[in-house]
Amino acid sequence: ADVTRVLLCSGKVGWDLIAARIDTAAEHTTAVIRIEQLHPFPAASILNLMDRYAHVDQWVWAQEEPRNAGAWTWVSDRFREQFDRTLAGVSRPANAAPAVGSARVYREEHRLGLEAALDIGPTSSERIRKEQQEWVSTVRFRASANLSPKFALAGGCAQMAIGLTKMLR
Repeated sequence: ADVTRVLLCSGKVGWDLIAARIDTAAEHTTAVIRIEQLHPFPAASILNLMDRYAHVDQWVWAQEEPRNAGAWTWVSDRFREQFDRTLAGVSRPANAAPAVGSARVYREEHRLGLEAALDIGPTSSERIRKEQQEWVSTVRFRASANLSPKFALAGGCAQMAIGLTKMLR
């Protein structure tokens, strides 16, 4: 099958994306390209990739950092300025902290991010909404279990529910 989606990324998430696409529909339809030098921006190399994948409409930047961290803004601005192209982005929701503070929440957000970047099932919006409702229910339970709202909102589950809501928009 022909490549229909090009994922650009930098760092460890590239290896995670390559591993996650094995034995999925994305294995033959998604090209994962790791860019390790972001400054100076490798415009010539990316132009070569654009020639190679001229038939591809879906160009996506994937990162595990929050939207307001990592290389997202740098890379998307360069795409717009140098190639007059819009680059889609997959990342965690914008957050003041780079980490969620919970290993379990991190793993879940990471899994959802990989699935969203690769556009592989079962990342259907229906399943994400169901998982979101489960997280919201957990947060409500914790908030109503004689915990202060400040504590409940500081927990990783609250952050995950908020993050999933933002991912759906």
